[in-house]
Amino acid sequence: MATGPGSLSRHNHFSEFGESLVTNSGVKSPAVRKAEALANLGLTATAAEINAAADGSANTVVVAAGGAAVTPLAGGGTYLVPLVTANVTMTLPAATLGQKHTFRFIGSAADAEDWVITSPTLFVGGPAFFDVGGTNAAVYANGTTHAVLTVNNPAAGTEITFIGDGTNWAVTGLVSSADAPAFS
Repeated sequence: MATGPGSLSRHNHFSEFGESLVTNSGVKSPAVRKAEALANLGLTATAAEINAAADGSANTVVVAAGGAAVTPLAGGGTYLVPLVTANVTMTLPAATLGQKHTFRFIGSAADAEDWVITSPTLFVGGPAFFDVGGTNAAVYANGTTHAVLTVNNPAAGTEITFIGDGTNWAVTGLVSSADAPAFS
């Protein structure tokens, strides 16, 4: 017999949940039990959102070599950006607390195109900048007017993450390039 926190007896598993499947009002459907379990755990995510978060293939996309507009993945995700022939653009959704969108450069040489990411509110924080020509610095959003981040000519090692704080998008990461990223 299993013992300890979170363990269930194979003989009494239903009674250990403290809630029977059959009540005075009838049999509880799987959907009702599922909703109650999520509510008891304090979860508000849908099954699709939970599955997307658990499935790496559902929350990762390779940006087309043509670049252009990228649609945000529902619930956040990772965008692998190869060498592209046009700027990569995205408008982030509303900044849900904890939601993350990460852009990773996977090109075989420094890109001649840019990433232009727009927030529906503001950006806070900022990425570190590694100048392949020798100067390193941090680039900060001012938190009051900056709603667009342009990553100019990304090179190897460039990775930017946008994390929702419930109101704005916090920016963190590293831009490797001959040209500094810029907020506007």
